[in-house]
Amino acid sequence: MAGTQFTVEAGGTRFGLSTLPYEEYPALPVPPAPYGSVDAGAFATAVGQVALAAGRDDTLPVLTGVQLATWTATR
Repeated sequence: MAGTQFTVEAGGTRFGLSTLPYEEYPALPVPPAPYGSVDAGAFATAVGQVALAAGRDDTLPVLTGVQLATWTATR
């Protein structure tokens, strides 16, 4: 990394990417208040029971997976 340029090299290819100083990144939005909480083990068990029913047909990409996500805002 040099100045505002970040270089990535792989497989004989080289890319130069522009960077933005940390201070110039826009502030993250305030996350919404939690709606509730669920025991992690119970949730994992429930997801395991229904994940087998997720579609595997490539023509229906919306139905081909189970997405789990968490949001942690730190600054």
